[in-house]
Amino acid sequence: MSGYLHDRAPGGSTLRLSRPAGDVTLKPGDGPVLFASADIGCTPMIAMLAELAATGSPRQVVAVHADRDQLSHPFRAGLAQLVAKLDNARAHVFYERPIGEWPT
Repeated sequence: MSGYLHDRAPGGSTLRLSRPAGDVTLKPGDGPVLFASADIGCTPMIAMLAELAATGSPRQVVAVHADRDQLSHPFRAGLAQLVAKLDNARAHVFYERPIGEWPT
């Protein structure tokens, strides 16, 4: 969203805002979970991963995230820590312009 605003709303623009809308929830169950996110869109994914880790969920979890590079990846360390806490989880991270050797 910020890229969209940067490209289309010059300084001094008046914007009409509303509260967030829609449902971003994880349904209870024991089935596999696939999370896919990009940029700051990972916020709900991190919250749901934290809940799965806190409850010791046995669910199979795959978290896929894309970002510009390692420095612009929000919650980068949190993603790795949460996935490590889950026995049946893995993360796949893709960077458009990785800094240095990637993956490390």
